[in-house]
Order: sequence, then structure tokens, then C-alpha cells
Amino acid sequence: MDVALEQVRFRPFDRWLSALPVEVAAEIAALLDYLCEHGRGASLPYVRHRIQTSRNFPDMSEIRTDQLVHGDRYVMRVLTCFVNEDRKVLVCLGGNKHGWEQEHKGDWYERYVPAADSIIENYVGRGDKK
Repeated sequence: MDVALEQVRFRPFDRWLSALPVEVAAEIAALLDYLCEHGRGASLPYVRHRIQTSRNFPDMSEIRTDQLVHGDRYVMRVLTCFVNEDRKVLVCLGGNKHGWEQEHKGDWYERYVPAADSIIENYVGRGDKK
């Protein structure tokens, strides 16, 4: 890829990111830069493309990181989507999968993918071309 994709962030994502430990937030920021630099060529273990349960399949991807910081485990996922003819990456939302199934009695993706789909559809529906 010659030119890095532009990152467009859903505003609540930045608030969520800033509340994380610095080490975790820095790793997520670096992986978002990696995704923007490599686009659909970014690969596992850091990026998984084509989230099949998404209404926006095949454009939804996820950033993946797993860290132990100050004794706490952070199995972080950030859902993103290629928009504007693959010129931009819309950063929708993220969460910690560690312990999610036990605490919430359900799959992380069942909760977060539909929420990310709604963010994507709102963004695309507004006709954001900037």
C-alpha cells in the first residue's frame, strides 16, 4: 500500500481508549496505525478481517491484542470497518474479552458486532465523504 488509510474514530471510542492503562492504549494505537498502513493486507495475529457475523461483511475487521499489565489481563478487541472505497478505516468500538463469557453469560461478538454495525451504518448513511 502506497498511502496509509485515514483513521476516522467514533467519538466514544477515544473516551474508552483514554480510560485504559497507558500500555494497553499504546498497543491499540500502534495496531490501528498498522491497519491503516497495510489496509486489507494487515494480518493475523494482530488483525482479523471479514467478521462473518457482521451486516457489513466483508468490510468489518478487528484489531487483536492480549496483554498482562500490572497483574490484569487485557484481551482487547477493536472493531473497525473499511469505508469510503477503502480510503478510510472507521474505528467503531472496543472491549476486553477477558472473562466476558463468564461475566455476561454470552459471546462478546454477539454484543459488540451489532453495535459496531449500527455505528457503521449511521456513518455511511450520513454520507460522510470527507
